[in-house]
Amino acid sequence: MKKTDSTCSNCGFHIKDGKAIRCGFDYFQVPASQRLTPKLTSFPEVASSHSCPRWDPNGASVLKQSVESGAPQRPETVYYLPGWGGLISKGLGQALLDIGYDVTGRETVGEFKSAGFTHQVEIVANDLREYFWREDAHVICNSFGGYLFLHAQALIGKPYIGNVILLAPIVGEFADDDELRPMNFIPPQPEKLFELAKSNRFPRPLNCEIHVGSEDWQSCPNAVAFGKLVCMNVNVVKGAGHNLPKDYVSRLLNEWSKRKSS
Repeated sequence: MKKTDSTCSNCGFHIKDGKAIRCGFDYFQVPASQRLTPKLTSFPEVASSHSCPRWDPNGASVLKQSVESGAPQRPETVYYLPGWGGLISKGLGQALLDIGYDVTGRETVGEFKSAGFTHQVEIVANDLREYFWREDAHVICNSFGGYLFLHAQALIGKPYIGNVILLAPIVGEFADDDELRPMNFIPPQPEKLFELAKSNRFPRPLNCEIHVGSEDWQSCPNAVAFGKLVCMNVNVVKGAGHNLPKDYVSRLLNEWSKRKSS
């Protein structure tokens, strides 16, 4: 291999953070089930042309595009977008680790939170295009994370080809006739998805599941109305609120895991 190829930009342990490159070597020496996903800014930034003795083309980068031919098989990475202020290493993220997935994504805290909604959507869209645009990719989003995903999908402009689960997604204002449970949480650009959906211009993901509680005032009935407009099935969990029951979510994850291994 040429020396010019042995650089941080080509190392399997690098983590891409926008235009910056960070070293994830120490992070990936910890078993997946024991990792606590920190902020991207906690990883040391390195020059793309830099190289070090730990350079490895087959490392398990957070946003690795594919497994190199002949490389040891590692837990598949799930791209996870938690709800507003949620952490990747808690709750659902930990549940994903427990069943054998590796987890990465974007948390709406710190620098990402301060980036502003438009830039957040651009970052998520870039993550999907650059690192998770394949049929066997797995994406899971909760609450506001689903809103970021759907806006990123709209920005990309073509249907996402991986496997997606949206849990209690925020979709904006679609149903304006629910007097008992009016939506009083207004997210950024609340009408954009509705306008795209009603004009048949929303690029519906190819393999996407939506799950929402029947008593969820933040997501239902807006998610149901959105699903009808874009011809996407919405699974309504009777009696559940915005936080879906843990046993219900566990069944979803187990079914996902079984499909992965089959």
